[in-house]
Amino acid sequence: MPDYSAEKICVKFDDLPLGTYGRELEHHGIQFKAHEKFSVVEASKCYRMPEELIPGNALKITGLWSNTFNPPVFIILPDSVCWVSIDLSTTDPAVIKFLDPDGNTIETKELEGSGRYDIEFESGQYIELQNESCLDDKKNAKYLSIEGISAHESTLCFFKICYITVSEREKESKYRRYRRRTQTMLAHWYHEGNILEPYTKYRLEITTMSIRKCNGAEEKKSYSEYAFFRTEGPPGFVELEGKNIPPPENTGDIPHENPLSRLDFYVRNTIPKNGQYPFYRAYDMGMGFNKDYVELMYKIAKHDLGIYLFDNDGQPVRDAFGRIITFCNVWGKAEEIELTEEEEIYVGLTKGALCMDFDRDSIPPKDILGNSAGERFLLPQKLYEARTIPMLFHETFDSKSTEEWTFIDEGNVDSSRWKVSSDTDDSSVHYLGQTVRVYTRDDCNSNEVACRGTYALYDRGDWTDYRLTVVCASGIDGAIGVMFGYQDTDNYYRFSMDRGQKYRRVTKMKSGKAQSIAEDEWIYKENRTYIVAIETIKDSIRVFMDGELIFDVIDEKNLQDNKIALYCRDNKDARFYEVVVEDLSEKAKIVYNFQFSSSRYANFFHHIHSFNDRIWTVRLPDDSNLDGEKFEEKWPDYIRLPQQVEIALIKKDDQDIGFLLKSPEPIEWQRVGLEVMKSDTLAHLGMPGAVKLTSYEKSSNEQWVDLVIREDTPLFDWKIEYAEDPQNPQWKPFYTFKGFKLFLKTVFSDEDFTSLPSAEGSYFIDGDTAWKNYRVTADFGLYGDYQEAGILFRYKDEKNYYRLAVSNKGGMKLFKNVNNNITILWPPIDVGTDRFFELRDDLLTRLEKKLSKGPEPGGKKRYRLTVEANGSKIAVFLNGEQYFEIDDSENNIDHGCIGAFFLPEARVEFRELSVISCERKSFCSGQLIRVYNPVRKQGGSFENILVFNTERLIPELMGSSDIAFRILDENSTIIHQRTFLPDEEFVEAGNFPVVPSADGTAALILPEGANYIEENKLYRFEFRFSRKKEGLPVLKQWGLDTVEEVNIEFRCTDCINERAKQKHVKKKKGGLTNEHNH
Repeated sequence: MPDYSAEKICVKFDDLPLGTYGRELEHHGIQFKAHEKFSVVEASKCYRMPEELIPGNALKITGLWSNTFNPPVFIILPDSVCWVSIDLSTTDPAVIKFLDPDGNTIETKELEGSGRYDIEFESGQYIELQNESCLDDKKNAKYLSIEGISAHESTLCFFKICYITVSEREKESKYRRYRRRTQTMLAHWYHEGNILEPYTKYRLEITTMSIRKCNGAEEKKSYSEYAFFRTEGPPGFVELEGKNIPPPENTGDIPHENPLSRLDFYVRNTIPKNGQYPFYRAYDMGMGFNKDYVELMYKIAKHDLGIYLFDNDGQPVRDAFGRIITFCNVWGKAEEIELTEEEEIYVGLTKGALCMDFDRDSIPPKDILGNSAGERFLLPQKLYEARTIPMLFHETFDSKSTEEWTFIDEGNVDSSRWKVSSDTDDSSVHYLGQTVRVYTRDDCNSNEVACRGTYALYDRGDWTDYRLTVVCASGIDGAIGVMFGYQDTDNYYRFSMDRGQKYRRVTKMKSGKAQSIAEDEWIYKENRTYIVAIETIKDSIRVFMDGELIFDVIDEKNLQDNKIALYCRDNKDARFYEVVVEDLSEKAKIVYNFQFSSSRYANFFHHIHSFNDRIWTVRLPDDSNLDGEKFEEKWPDYIRLPQQVEIALIKKDDQDIGFLLKSPEPIEWQRVGLEVMKSDTLAHLGMPGAVKLTSYEKSSNEQWVDLVIREDTPLFDWKIEYAEDPQNPQWKPFYTFKGFKLFLKTVFSDEDFTSLPSAEGSYFIDGDTAWKNYRVTADFGLYGDYQEAGILFRYKDEKNYYRLAVSNKGGMKLFKNVNNNITILWPPIDVGTDRFFELRDDLLTRLEKKLSKGPEPGGKKRYRLTVEANGSKIAVFLNGEQYFEIDDSENNIDHGCIGAFFLPEARVEFRELSVISCERKSFCSGQLIRVYNPVRKQGGSFENILVFNTERLIPELMGSSDIAFRILDENSTIIHQRTFLPDEEFVEAGNFPVVPSADGTAALILPEGANYIEENKLYRFEFRFSRKKEGLPVLKQWGLDTVEEVNIEFRCTDCINERAKQKHVKKKKGGLTNEHNH
C-alpha cells in the first residue's frame, strides 16, 4: 500500500481585499470573533523587522483587549485538529489557549512581549502513540482564544494558520496500519535469513488480549499460553530417531527417509543440470536454492556444504597430485529474482492492485552455492556423479567465541594465552591466536621429537576417514601445525613445521612415545598464510601444503575415531584462520546428488578451436526452403556429426550463399554472438596438430602469442619460433618450454626487500624450500659500473644458498654458500692454491665493501638472467643464450627457495622474477597458454590462462604488417605454423544471422539480403560466448564468468567438396598434412 501523509491545510489572507471588516469574519472555514473590527492590511505594514519585509496580507485587529472582558479574539477551527500552527505578531504580552470541543483548556502558550511568533500545538496522544489515530476528542483542539495581559491599546496580526484535522490523521494511521500488515504479509520475500539457532530449546508464548466495554467502562485482560520445542540441525544433521513420522501417502509401511535428511526441498536447480550432456570439463559446478537462508542454516551450525565428484565406479575423483577433488565453496546470491509459479501469480495480483506498493527488486535473491577448483580439468566424455555432502565442521572464528575449544598445555615453560583477534589488514577476518612461548626443554631435537607445546582441542568431534584443512600463519620462529587422530594426551598424530629447526614433520604419539613417521628439511616464511590439508583414510595419511602433496604415509595401526586440535610450540605469534573437516567416509551423508557427462572440450574456446582452419564445400539440398524460419526447413538433409568443428561453404547454382557449421557436440547458441570479418590478404594457415597457435598481440610495451592445447601433451623442450617476413622466413627463437610455472612476480617495491646488516645488501626471498629442479629468470636494470645485483637460488637459509651476481663492469660471478663457507664456482680460477685464496679474498673484499657515495658513473643496463638448476648441474643463460654450465657435484645444495638481491648503494630496477619447474608433465587438453615477451614491462594479470615469460629479450616486432609463428616438438617436427595479420587488415563482411539446429550441433550462417560469399578472401569468425546471459544460469570457469572471445580464420578459395573430403585427410605425426590447406 502506498505511503499516505495527512493533508496539512494552510490559510493565508492574500486573497482577501484590503480594507475593514466586521467583528466576525469567516475565511476558508475558520471563524474569527472579537470585540473590535478586523481589517486586512499589507503584512509589512502590520509588522516589520528592520531586515525583513513580509510579503502578502495579514488579518489585523487593534483595540483594548484584556481578560477583564469577554475573550477579545476567538478562533473556531473547521474541525477538531491534532496539530495547529499560528504565525502571528503582537505589540504586547498575551496568552493563547487551545480548547477541546467541550471548551476545556488543553494547553496554554504565552507570548512574552512585542514580536513575531510561530506557535504550534500537537495532540499529546499522537506524540505518544505514533501509529494510532487521535480518537479522543478531549486530546484535540477545536477552539483558540487569545487574551491580553495589559489593559491598553494593542495590535494583533495573523499571517498564516495551518492545521491537520483528526480525520486526516486517522486516514494516515489507517494507511500506515494497512501497510504494516501488507509488509508482514510480504515478509515471505522481503525478510532474509530469519532462522533459529540449531540444537536449541525455545519457548513460544501466545498472548491474547480481550477488551470488554460495559456502560462506558472498559476492561482489558490478557491470556498467555506456552509451547515448548527444540530445533535440530540443517538437512543431513536432523536426528529424528524415535519420532513418529508418518510415511508419505500411498506408500503403506514402506521404509522412508525423513524429509529433512536431504536438501531436495531447497534445491531450485544445479549446474550442470541432472543428466546433462555435455558439460565443459573446466567449468564450475553450482547449486541454486529456493530459499535465502540455506547458507546461514549450515554456517550457524558450523557446517558447510561441499560438492564432491565420483566416477561411475563410485570412487572419488582425484587430481594429478592425488588429491580428492573438492571444490572451493563460494556462497553468493542469484543474479535474478526467481519465484515459484504460485508466487509469480500472487506478485502479479499484488502489483496490479492500486493500493499495493510492491517492489520486486526488494525481494532478497535466493542462495547459490558455487564450487570452483582452480586450473582443474575433468576427464573427457566421462560419466560423473556430483554429491553434496555436509562438512563435519567449519570454523572461521567469526563468532569470536572459544567456548567449543579446550586449551591444553603440554609444555612446562610458561602458560598459553589463546584468544580470537581480528586481522590487522582486514578487520572482517578473524583468527584464533596464541601469543606465549610454551614448550618443554630438551624434548625437540634430532634425537627427540616429542616437541610438546600447547594446543586447542576441538573435542566435540569423533571422526573417521576425513580431510582436515587448516589455514594458518606464523609471524615468528617456532613450530605451528595441527593434530589429528587425537584420542588423548598420549595418543595422536601431529603435523608441524618449525622455522627455527627447519623441518616439516608428521609425528605419531603412541602411549606417550613420539615417533617421526615422515619429515623433510623445510623453512616456512614468516607471516605467509599456508593451507595445510591432511587426508586420513583407513591406514593412509596424506599431507598437502598449498595443494602440493608433501607426505604420503601408510600406518597400519592408524588411530581411528578421533578428534582434531591446533598446535604450536615455542611460538608467540601462531595464527589459525579457518578449520574445515570434510567427511570422506563411505557413510558420508549425501544431502543431494546429480549426474552429468563431461564434454570432450574444456570450454567454448577449446571447442571452437577444434576447427582445423580449413573449409569444405557442400551443396544446398534440393528441397530446402531458405525462407523458412527453422534450421530444419532451411536444411532438411541429415547431418552426420564430425570429429571436430567443421565449416562448409554452401553452394547453390554455382553461387556461394553462406556457411554450414557442424559440431561433434551441441553448442548453446543462445549464448553465442558472431561477427564475420574479411581481409584481402590470404595469410598462410597451416593445419594444427595437438597444439594450435590461436593469436598474436603486440603493443609498445608487450607482445605475446597464445596457443591452446588440443590434446594432452608434454611440451618439454618444445619450441616457438617467429619470422618477421612470412614470405621469406628467417626463423628466430621465441620460447622454449621447460615445464610448469611455479612462481611469477612482476611488481616490486622497497617493502619487498629485507635490508641486511653491514655490506650484505638487501634481498627478496619467496617460493618453497622443497623446490629442487627448476629454472629461475630475473629481469632487472642495473646502473653504475661495479654495483652488483642478481639471483638467489636453492636458498635454504641465510647460511646455505647459491648466488649469481652481475655488474656492468665486473661481469658475472656464481657463488655457493654452505654453512657460511663461501666458494666461487664461476669464473673458474685455474691457478695455484696461494694465488687462488689471494684472488678470492680480494674479490670478496670488493664485493662486501660498503660504498659511501651513490652509484658510480655509468648508464643503466638491462639483464635478463636465467639459471637452470637440475640435479648437480647449473646452467646460466643471458638473454636466452647459454653463458656457462658447471657440474657442482661436491657438497651440492639440492633444494631451496628463490630470490633476488642487490648490494648496498646499488641502483637497480627489478621487473620480473619467475620460476619454471623442470619436471616433465603433460599439459591438459583445453589449457590456454600465453607466451609473453615483456618488451619494456609486463601488463596486467590474465584470467583462466597460463602465462610464461620468454627468457630472451626479443625486440618489438613492428617491422611488418604480418608475422609468422610456428611451434616445434622436441624432435623439431612442425606441429603448427601460421601467419597472423593485424586487426587493421580486416573489415566487416556484413550481417550474418545464425540459425542453429534444434539439437545445437549445427548452424547455418547466411548473409542477409542478396549478398554472397566472396572468393579469394580470408574470413574471420569472431565468436562471443556469454557465460552470464539474462534468463540463463550463470556459468563460470574457475570462479570467473567473463565472456569467452574466440576468433577462427579460414581462406575462402577453391574448397574441397564433401565427397573428396574423406580421401583428403591424411594422418601424420604431430598433425595432418598441409595439402590443400585453405
